[in-house]
Amino acid sequence: MAFDITMITGPALGAVIGYFTNYIAVKMLFRPLYPVYIGKWQLPFTPGMIPKGKARLAKAVGEAVGDVLLTKEDFTQLLLSESTQETIKNQVSVLYQKGVENQDSLRDSIGRLTDPEKLECFLSKTSDMAGGLLYKKVLEIDLGSMVGEKVTEIIRLKTQGTFLAMMLNDKMISGIKQIVQEELNQYLVKHGEELIRKKTKEGIDQFADKTVSEIVEGLPFSKEEVEQGVIAFYQRMVTDYFGEIMKHIPISQIVEEKIQAMDVKELEALTLSVMKKELNAIVNLGALIGLLIGCVNLFF
Repeated sequence: MAFDITMITGPALGAVIGYFTNYIAVKMLFRPLYPVYIGKWQLPFTPGMIPKGKARLAKAVGEAVGDVLLTKEDFTQLLLSESTQETIKNQVSVLYQKGVENQDSLRDSIGRLTDPEKLECFLSKTSDMAGGLLYKKVLEIDLGSMVGEKVTEIIRLKTQGTFLAMMLNDKMISGIKQIVQEELNQYLVKHGEELIRKKTKEGIDQFADKTVSEIVEGLPFSKEEVEQGVIAFYQRMVTDYFGEIMKHIPISQIVEEKIQAMDVKELEALTLSVMKKELNAIVNLGALIGLLIGCVNLFF
């Protein structure tokens, strides 16, 4: 009977020792969470391996994510995938259809997204800037000379072959041209800026008071052309500029800082949520190895 108990207790004791040895080893990966001191002396193996190496772990994971897992090529492939582009196309289609059905004025629609006073200030500044720019361009093209030339052309055309043509010689026509040119230029200098700014403001106000539906339906593009245009622009942005943008997004540093900012309890919970099954397998494997060693000892 003693012989039988020895055969059982040896492997059983080995299994128990193996199980608890690995269990403690796994627990020591995380526990204790913080250093334990006796006076000024820090107990060895405190804190656990993962809390103690948190900074190295954060750096390693950050480098792995930034340099290997989430590269520029991976992002580009994701952003240019058919599913992503189809999603963007569908959203453009939805926005276009909402625009067609929207009977609110453009002013009211934008006003719901921002402060109405700021919107009116923006419209006012836009009309002033556009009016001032138009006024400068009108002065640059010398509208008086253009109108004077056109007036002389019309006079010659309308009086050709008539008695009046004999009275209107080149000198008189040139004089008329000069008068038209000078008077028109003087009028533009005195009143042109005010008039152009006023008309520009009226035009912008009229546009802002149009319904969104009227604006969308008035576009010289069909819905399909708008979708294709947005997709083409999106592809160009990703292809030509995304690489440069990625250079300024420190993914490795962001991941490292996020892990560093995590509490050790959160880090433990995160690790266990991913590897709990594997860690339990290590503990059970310890029991199995202990059992096998106990069985082998029976032969010595």
